[in-house]
Amino acid sequence: MNNNLAIRQAKQNCFCRVCDKEIQRNTEDIVSWYSWRNRGQNIHICIPCMKILGKLVEHHETVE
Repeated sequence: MNNNLAIRQAKQNCFCRVCDKEIQRNTEDIVSWYSWRNRGQNIHICIPCMKILGKLVEHHETVE
């Protein structure tokens, strides 16, 4: 489990990884975490996109 997952305001200007919207620092909440995979990077997702992702997961059915 990723223990650095958080909802917070951007500390610097960044881009949503889903819709590519620019997010200005200290202006809106984002879902953020650090991924150490490959070269390591911070991942940021705006709240509207996170809501869409949440709805997709709610309606997901695993087919085995």
